[in-house]
Amino acid sequence: YQHVVDLVAPADLAILNQETPIANDLLEPSDYPLFNSPTQLGDKMIDMGFNAISHSNNHILDKGEKGLLATLDYWDSRNILVYGAYRDEDDLNTIPTKEINGIKFSFVGFMEHTNGLHLPKDSKAKLVYTSETETMKKLVEKASSISDVVVVSVHWGTEITNTVTDQQRKQAKLFVDWGADVIIG
Repeated sequence: YQHVVDLVAPADLAILNQETPIANDLLEPSDYPLFNSPTQLGDKMIDMGFNAISHSNNHILDKGEKGLLATLDYWDSRNILVYGAYRDEDDLNTIPTKEINGIKFSFVGFMEHTNGLHLPKDSKAKLVYTSETETMKKLVEKASSISDVVVVSVHWGTEITNTVTDQQRKQAKLFVDWGADVIIG
């Protein structure tokens, strides 16, 4: 991270897509194909200045529901705003916000897939996939109604390419129509 720390540190808002669970209070750190990062990584990200963490990505279920919940516990213990993965329906519907320099930001996150992994059918935890158009619309519109700036993080597209797909363009237009101001893809 030495090459980006000077870019992140002075930012008033620094958003990180944390691609891996951080659940080593319960589970051992691991690498490909099912990641789990040590809490020291999360602590480093906080020390660098990241203050909003998106877990709307394909690896959030690498350690299952237990790993997802442990990851949320970790960020909560550090008092860091996290979005894109939710404990339950109430958590999903409570749009995270952060006021910076008198501007109120809200955050929602969606993912295209979770590498074929799914929450158990009886799980209370929630993720929102890009196929859930009505849920995304509801959340973006709600975020727009409570803040000045809506940040949508969406994990989508074809890996190892920067080519934007027609589907991404279509969804991005919908996000804007619903109230998104910033789309991080």
